Amino acid sequence: MRIRGLRYLTRLISFLTWCAVGSVARYVVPAPFLYCHSCPLALGICPIGAIQYALTMGRVPLLPVGALLLYGTLLGRAYCGLMCPIGALQDALHWLGRRLGISSERVRRVLSSIPYWVAPVVSIVLTVVLPPILGTLVFCYICISGFLLAGIPWRVILGELGIGLSFLIHLVVFVTFAILALLGGRFWCRLLCPFSVLGLCNSVRLFLRLKVDYGRCTKCLRCLGMCPMSIGAVEDVGTSPHCISCLLCSEVCPQKAVVIEM
Repeated sequence: MRIRGLRYLTRLISFLTWCAVGSVARYVVPAPFLYCHSCPLALGICPIGAIQYALTMGRVPLLPVGALLLYGTLLGRAYCGLMCPIGALQDALHWLGRRLGISSERVRRVLSSIPYWVAPVVSIVLTVVLPPILGTLVFCYICISGFLLAGIPWRVILGELGIGLSFLIHLVVFVTFAILALLGGRFWCRLLCPFSVLGLCNSVRLFLRLKVDYGRCTKCLRCLGMCPMSIGAVEDVGTSPHCISCLLCSEVCPQKAVVIEM
C-alpha cells in the first residue's frame, strides 16, 4: 500500500509541479511527457510538437532535444510511469480490464513480443523524417495527447471547431489503443510514443533506480504478470528500455525483492 500511495502521490506532485512551472514560463518549458500545447489551457511546450515545428521551419530544435537529453539523464523513462497522463490513463484501463476479467494473456504476449526499437524508429520517422518533407506536424495527427488535451477541449469546452477528418483519425487511434490497454496494457507506449527513446538512458540515469535483490527473489514472476509493459524477464526490471519505473513490480512483490534506490 505504501508503494501504491507513492505512485499516486508522485503523479499528483508531478502534475502540480508542472502546472506551477508552466504557469510561470508559459510555452517556454518543454514537458517531460506528451502534453499538447494546442490545448486551450496548456501551460507548456510539447517537445515532440516543438521538434516537428522547428524542422518544418528549417531550424535546429535545440531546446526540445536538449530538454529530452536532460530528462533522460535524470530519470530515464520514469516520466512515462510516474508522470505522463496518457500513461496513467492506460494504467487505469489496464486495471479496469483486469477487474472486469477481459484482460487477455494472448494480447499481453503480443505486447511483450514487440521489440524496443519499434517505437523509437516509428517515432523518428513521424517526428523527424516526414515533417520537413511534408511541411506539417505529422505525429500530431495521431497523438492521443492531442486528442484528449486539445481536440476534445476545443470542441466540448469552448464549442469551437467541427468534427473533420483529423478529429476522426484521432478518435480511431484513441479508441484502438484504449481497447488494447483494456486487454493487455500500454500498447501506445510500446508502439508509438516518442518518449520511448528515454529508455536508452534507463541503465545510466542518475535517480530513481530499480534493482532486484536476488537474495530475496523467489522467481514467482508476479511482477512480470502485473507489468503494464509486459517485460519478459526479472533481470530486465529497472534496466530494460521498456521499463517505465511505474513501481508496480515493487508494490506486488510478496518478498519485497524489487528495491527502489532514489
